[in-house]
Amino acid sequence: ETKIYITNPALESAYVAQAAKATQASDLRVFLRILEFLDECCGTYVRDPFDPFAGTVTYDDRLEPTNFVTPQLVISYLQEVKGIDGLPLARKAARQAIDGSGSPMETYLNHALVLPRKYAGLSMKRPLANKQLVLDEAHRRNLKHGTLRPDLQWPEYKVLAEYLGEAEHASRRARVEDKNRMQDYASTPYTAFPLMFDDVKNATALNKTALMIGREFARQGAKNEPSRLKKLITDQTFLAN
Repeated sequence: ETKIYITNPALESAYVAQAAKATQASDLRVFLRILEFLDECCGTYVRDPFDPFAGTVTYDDRLEPTNFVTPQLVISYLQEVKGIDGLPLARKAARQAIDGSGSPMETYLNHALVLPRKYAGLSMKRPLANKQLVLDEAHRRNLKHGTLRPDLQWPEYKVLAEYLGEAEHASRRARVEDKNRMQDYASTPYTAFPLMFDDVKNATALNKTALMIGREFARQGAKNEPSRLKKLITDQTFLAN
């Protein structure tokens, strides 16, 4: 007499889309709802399901992540599923899901920079999230850490970014760790951008951060990136999204 339902993140994303569409929500709002769900399933953190915006966030050990699934597995599954109204939007969201995001703010920053303009993103090059920095032996010898896994890294431009959360990085131990990590980054060929809440707290701050990173992209070969960003952040349709 007990009813048991077994589902998985990929199938659930399609049902989220189907249920949200029934409320007459906009495609953008539904897309972002699916995406934040998939990011959590593919990431190494979980928000409080009863209070996702203000409740406690629980984090995995970086060395032992327990993410449910990868974006590629979600994409493959959704390609085979049929007969659910929300499938097209769920498939689009799955292609944008982040593999291994480490916190809600990392997810926010990543998508704000990377999503296509129709989804309110700045359409920048997609970074690797929390993947090991590949360095030659000469640079590895100088590190205080055995390995480095930046929150965001763009290997082709030798750029990386770390988001330093207010609470998680407040203790002396955390500050020393941040200092050691930034010193390690300074000894590599990468330009590192430490970011805090004031760098992303609203659209104006976020756009300035994007331009700062974009100028470094330009220095490394992406010559038109700053001008493209400046044009985009004054576009009224983009601003509305």
